[in-house]
Amino acid sequence: MIELYQTSTNGMTMFQSIVDELGKANNMNTVYHSSVLDGTRRRIRKYYWVELRKEKYFSIPESISLFAEVGEDGKARYRVSVEIDERNANINQIEKHNSILNLPVKDEYKYALGRKAAGELLFVKNSAEAKNLICQEDYNKVQISVCVSYNQVKNNNNIGMILDEAIKSLVPFYLYTVE
Repeated sequence: MIELYQTSTNGMTMFQSIVDELGKANNMNTVYHSSVLDGTRRRIRKYYWVELRKEKYFSIPESISLFAEVGEDGKARYRVSVEIDERNANINQIEKHNSILNLPVKDEYKYALGRKAAGELLFVKNSAEAKNLICQEDYNKVQISVCVSYNQVKNNNNIGMILDEAIKSLVPFYLYTVE
């Protein structure tokens, strides 16, 4: 257990250093979520998570979040998302955030729906499906995400460049939610 915890801590540290460099390159501040234990403090998290925020919007619960996680195919991936920390947001902020569903997105983006109680995300194909599930109150928030698959990482030694492109492509959505 100690070895697993140490390995997870080392992985988190490496992930945070990558995101820290990306934050500096994009004039964004980093918000670390450095516990490798989940909310119960009895299990190792299934993902790493770090937020990037523009300084003038730092107190707003919106971010461009980077995740290192396991994808639907069971393989490791990175995910870059426009995210809201609903634990620190009121209903008006969540509704404003979800209004990004009204914006046009590229085909390669994914919509990830989440519940307040965390848990697994549901990935849907289009904004209409996302809006429908939010209106039914099955889910309360959406993330517009760029996923970087294991194969993309394996076939390209410059993961920083790939993640930087993903961040830059999501900045307009982030600015829409905070302005």
